[in-house]
Amino acid sequence: MPIISNGADEPVFWAGPGNLATLTDWTATESCKFIAAFKFHLFALDISGPGGTFRSLLRWSKAAEPGTIPNEWTPSGANDAGDVELSDSPGELLCAYPMRDSLLIYKRNATYQAKYVGGDNVFNFRKVQSTSGALTRRAVCDVNGQHLVVSDGDIVLSDGNNKRSIGEARVKDWLFNQLDQTNYPNLFCAYNRAQHEVVIGFPTASSEFCNSALVYNVDLDSFGVRDLAALVHAPVGFVNDTVESNNWADRTETWALTIGAWGSSTISSARDSMIYIHTDEMHQQDVTDAETVTAYLGKYSMDFGDSGRVKFLRRIHVQARANYGTLFVRAGSQMEPNDSIAWTSEVTITDPEQIVNLFAQGRYLSVEVRSAGDSVWKITGLDLEIEQRGYF
Repeated sequence: MPIISNGADEPVFWAGPGNLATLTDWTATESCKFIAAFKFHLFALDISGPGGTFRSLLRWSKAAEPGTIPNEWTPSGANDAGDVELSDSPGELLCAYPMRDSLLIYKRNATYQAKYVGGDNVFNFRKVQSTSGALTRRAVCDVNGQHLVVSDGDIVLSDGNNKRSIGEARVKDWLFNQLDQTNYPNLFCAYNRAQHEVVIGFPTASSEFCNSALVYNVDLDSFGVRDLAALVHAPVGFVNDTVESNNWADRTETWALTIGAWGSSTISSARDSMIYIHTDEMHQQDVTDAETVTAYLGKYSMDFGDSGRVKFLRRIHVQARANYGTLFVRAGSQMEPNDSIAWTSEVTITDPEQIVNLFAQGRYLSVEVRSAGDSVWKITGLDLEIEQRGYF
């Protein structure tokens, strides 16, 4: 059942046809910034109301049978509802996501773990990270039993106790240099199970909604970059109110033209599709429609082991597989690591060409290759012809 909290009004639920209803026994005029389901309980974080604002307050409901809504929030000896203040670290409670048999609760710079213990305490809470948390309320997603988290300054994989940086020395600095400093709370993470990819959508400078994304391939442990069209979020699911009936008597096409298995669920098979949500419409991704996608490959701000020396790039050898169609190659340079990359004009190469003559000079060099057609292409390496020059 959908449980909805907008952070300003009482949280509500929808039990089917009809209107939304306020959660039973929820204190009137109180709101919570985030609400999550774990085991048989609902957890509400960051509570505000007539009595004040309690950024570190967490409440959990009475246990409820699967498929029903908890009907008590007021703790008593007759139920297992409760609350706790996680105030031994600064900042507000941002979000909470299940991980196996525990619930991980995130602040900006701390992470807590809740485990069911029963008895008078019901849940046991302990801090598992004292310097690392989540950057936003949607900066966490479950990836095969671990959490991928965009923290305040890094991208990490966490098993609840230990964390491993996957952004260090790769994309961490690039992400936070691109991120809009006002609208960064709109950043989100979503795991596309069918593609084994995590989409980290974020707004770049001067953008309100997410117009760019880092895409992390879980199997290859690699990152790519994708343009987005001002997304609000990108959950995995499917919305279709025109699904054809799968009953034998309702089907009109011939046997030879029938697609899919008889009696199969159109919903379960569609859950592997990602939905891009804009402010006023939704788009299904991973469909079978033919689409030409602009692809990029690049390596940036290379110092070749000596950040003090100026390098002069004169030629690039592109080791591309045959039948790649047309590719566009450019080079860039920087004198200081914080400078913007000064790019050359793109040079076009057509299969089977492999050599590109272009010139760039600086202490740091970059190279980028892109395609614009529908040819499938693969590059196995880029060789750069470089001369070492002076220090200025």
